[in-house]
Amino acid sequence: MKTTPSTFSQNLYFVAQKFWRLMPSKFRSRIYRLRIALATDVPIIQNPTYADDGLISQHVTDFINNSKFIEAYELGRKTGALNQHPGDIHFRAYVACWAAKYALALDGDFVECGVGKGLLTRTIVHYLGFEGIPKKFYLFDTFAGIPIEDAIDKQEQKNMSFLNTTHFNNEYYEEVRRTFIKYPNVVIIKGRIPQSFSNVTLNRVSYISIDMNNAAAEIAAIEYLWTKLVPGGVVVLDDYAYGPEFMSQKKAWDRFAELNNFEILSLPTGQGLIIKT
Repeated sequence: MKTTPSTFSQNLYFVAQKFWRLMPSKFRSRIYRLRIALATDVPIIQNPTYADDGLISQHVTDFINNSKFIEAYELGRKTGALNQHPGDIHFRAYVACWAAKYALALDGDFVECGVGKGLLTRTIVHYLGFEGIPKKFYLFDTFAGIPIEDAIDKQEQKNMSFLNTTHFNNEYYEEVRRTFIKYPNVVIIKGRIPQSFSNVTLNRVSYISIDMNNAAAEIAAIEYLWTKLVPGGVVVLDDYAYGPEFMSQKKAWDRFAELNNFEILSLPTGQGLIIKT
């Protein structure tokens, strides 16, 4: 079979990512700082406490040394969700764990829309000891990639296609089912949103994680879930400000926030955070 330029580029990307992940984290940190210095006028940060996933910092990040968090994160990492990702996402996972722990004190179940291989949920359930908590964690996903026909513009379509090729190039429902088989209160629902919401009964919700890489589906999800989210309930948006390739999602979320009279907290991780008042 003849290799097209696009196929060659994708193969080269996969090889480069695997090679990059073999490099020690300190080496990756130094290369990242060099790239920043060469590409912008931002000064090099000496001895950063964190440098990964688009974020470099000198602030205190002692959560990275928390044995309970790291144990949970490593279990999440074993799902394979980061196999084609350039580095780790400790900070994003920490934000999700914080939000989930905060929501434990509230009435209502947990919901994740856009599960992927289950990295964040696997991290959270171990971190919280979720098997012993009287709540359910509902996981909604197609488990077969992002429906490209949902794209609202060419940039989003391009990003969806890239993510499908890079991360979601086969069905992974069975993988995810096996990941959570020891958690009887984790409920996995396969299908598209919002249609798949009809497969379960959701009454009160205290924690929502949304990472669908799909502006239309994300807004359909929050329009359904918003009235079920209890006062004080938290929503974590994984891609809210992550990069220009996700701008369709950010604009859609900003419109929803304006219509419902609240603001989304933009985090340096690229995530967005909402606490319902």
